[in-house]
Amino acid sequence: MSEEMGLIQKITGIFTAPRQAFESIDQKPTWLVPFIIMIVFFLIMQLLTIDIQMADRLKIMEAKDVPQEQLDMMRTQLQGPAKYIGIVVGPIMILLFWAIFAGIFYMAGNLTIGGDSSFKKVFAVISWSSLIGSVSLLLMTFLMLSKGTSLGIAMDLTVLLDTPPLGTEKSTLYNILAKFDLFTIWGIFLWIIGLSVTYKSTVKKAAIPIVGLWILWIIISVSFAGVFENLGM
Repeated sequence: MSEEMGLIQKITGIFTAPRQAFESIDQKPTWLVPFIIMIVFFLIMQLLTIDIQMADRLKIMEAKDVPQEQLDMMRTQLQGPAKYIGIVVGPIMILLFWAIFAGIFYMAGNLTIGGDSSFKKVFAVISWSSLIGSVSLLLMTFLMLSKGTSLGIAMDLTVLLDTPPLGTEKSTLYNILAKFDLFTIWGIFLWIIGLSVTYKSTVKKAAIPIVGLWILWIIISVSFAGVFENLGM
């Protein structure tokens, strides 16, 4: 059993020594600290870029030839308190998605890896791995403020292709490449390391449910790309 790390060591360890960090987290699984860190970065991004996000949303609706009356109604709503809904709902959605991911990975891990783990430990793996997301939020905020828009900003393999004009349907290749995001790959790597620790298995064995579920997600999301785009996913 490895020595338990201090709080700062765990935070930095996720980036520099993930296995040691997860071994320490496995001894005392927690989620509150990464949740607070994520919320701080999320709120900073929302407060600094909310007007940019609202303007981009209107541009997308205009490109889809939404009737002017509907656009005016949406513009009025976005200029009022409604534009702050995301700030309120965001923290709740983060916890909800963590719980969903943890539940899915816990069931998949029990079926494919075996060993002795718990939902609490898997939830801790998901939450601490999400610290990578704070870096993504910070970088996205910087890029949005620099460019004055979120449109055309990509940290995935779609940078290899021309950005489709607003309102046009994206190609299947574009939708596939969009799934290969730097921070997504990094997060998957951490999930695999974390599951190998909490299930006391090899990295290769822990990769089976994670990679398998990720491939399944790519197939589903690309097949129903239009539906997910309308949902903002």
